[in-house]
Amino acid sequence: MKILSISRPLYCQQRTLTIENIHAETVALRLKSKSEFRYLILDVREKSYYDQLHIKGAINIESQEIMKWNDLSLLTPYLKDVNQLVLHCQLSLIRSPACALKIINLTKLKKDLGPMRIGLLTGGFKRWESLYGTNTDLCEGTKLSKNGP
Repeated sequence: MKILSISRPLYCQQRTLTIENIHAETVALRLKSKSEFRYLILDVREKSYYDQLHIKGAINIESQEIMKWNDLSLLTPYLKDVNQLVLHCQLSLIRSPACALKIINLTKLKKDLGPMRIGLLTGGFKRWESLYGTNTDLCEGTKLSKNGP
């Protein structure tokens, strides 16, 4: 069941924000290549899951916290020079789409962020883990340190 599928840009006060599905393979290639295209990976799962295993370089802000926000002050410092914000939860079906929409609504109020694309990791962290869960170049967390390199 697909909860959210937005294929057209959303226009927000003189700037365009786009929500798109981003495949794990695309994110992995760009992270490995140290591409000039800069992602901010926002993991909205509970901290205990993030601590166990997460995409290397991702930040963790739990979805229930994001849904309480009245502004983007906690996220803004991370957005400098970022081309795309990629959100994910376990499956990217409910929590991360809801957080993406919340961020878009808050972005309408803040005009100085500049153009930014927003993506949802297709298949969520479950798919990412099935592809890259043992790759220490792309993942980090206590689950990896227990299993060794």
